[in-house]
Amino acid sequence: MAPADAAPLRVTVVFCPAPGAVDETALAVPPGTTLHEAFVRSGLAARHPGCETLSLGLWGRVRPGST
Repeated sequence: MAPADAAPLRVTVVFCPAPGAVDETALAVPPGTTLHEAFVRSGLAARHPGCETLSLGLWGRVRPGST
């Protein structure tokens, strides 16, 4: 667990809904934030219904949401 005063991490959550289309959301999250938590904070599911059933990835590799 990260200290309470740890600096937030800057992350970018990206979803490509169609060829040539990119939805990119920059976030500042506390250390320890999981992939799933970052996905939820990004608001992608509200903008692209159904995308929440897709796999999550980190640097092009599928990873569990608990990562």
